[in-house]
Amino acid sequence: MKTTQRFLSVLLALVLAAGLLGAVPFAASALTSGDYTYTVANSNATITEYIGVGGNVTIPSVLGGYPVTIIGENAFYGCASLTSVTIPNSVTSIGANAFTQCRSLTNINVVSDNKNYSSKNGVLYNKANTTLACYPAGKAGAFSIPNSVTFVGNDAFGRCPKVKISCYANSTAHNYAIGNKIPFVLLNKYAVTFNAKGGSAVAAKSIAYNTAVGTLTTPKRTCYKFKGWYTAASGGTQITKTMKITKAVTFYAQWTAIAPTKIVLSKAVTLGVGEKFSTTVTITPATAL
Repeated sequence: MKTTQRFLSVLLALVLAAGLLGAVPFAASALTSGDYTYTVANSNATITEYIGVGGNVTIPSVLGGYPVTIIGENAFYGCASLTSVTIPNSVTSIGANAFTQCRSLTNINVVSDNKNYSSKNGVLYNKANTTLACYPAGKAGAFSIPNSVTFVGNDAFGRCPKVKISCYANSTAHNYAIGNKIPFVLLNKYAVTFNAKGGSAVAAKSIAYNTAVGTLTTPKRTCYKFKGWYTAASGGTQITKTMKITKAVTFYAQWTAIAPTKIVLSKAVTLGVGEKFSTTVTITPATAL
């Protein structure tokens, strides 16, 4: 009897343990397909690690029948043999340091129909080109951060010993280079030229990035009144001395024609007794050019 009770107690304990184990959620196991380790969540694949031999790599848009939407954090980290990578249109998110310390990587290419990312000259940006996401670690030489960039991603230049940032003083690029101790070279000032549109010549200016244009010279033109300097030959926006310069630019003079006015000069001359001679001279300024 005691043996039977002991057996039932053990069996009940096993049943309870099995029930408890069944209630514990298990993390999704990593899967492998070709050169990639990945996980699946919500029917989308996340690449967690690249295990291939490197070289020129085109990331697949589908793994195991699931669209690849995320390149995970550190997915390609330290892949020394990776030289080029192409990102498909399915990718919507790229994790931190995904391509960091890939010392041979010189080109990151994003297919044109990707809605979240873009690339230019081998550098990775967001679609609007306002965020620089990653500069390839193996890409050498001077690099100018585009004026459209307002934010540089964390560690975007991580482990990039061959790059030197070309930038203008006080620009986003300049401040980033200083803050992250990246070598940089300051570019020359921007050329600001003035097209007087028939008026007297106005000398060009050389102005540092994000600095006000300063005093604006007023040109002269016969039979015209100067309206001001504008961003276009006709229409456009009028320029003031406080406008800041962020690129090389030409400003255009705009004029209002002055209507011609007749000037009449009359004088009477006495020639003899009872004789007078009158002369009238009419002066009309030249028609505006």
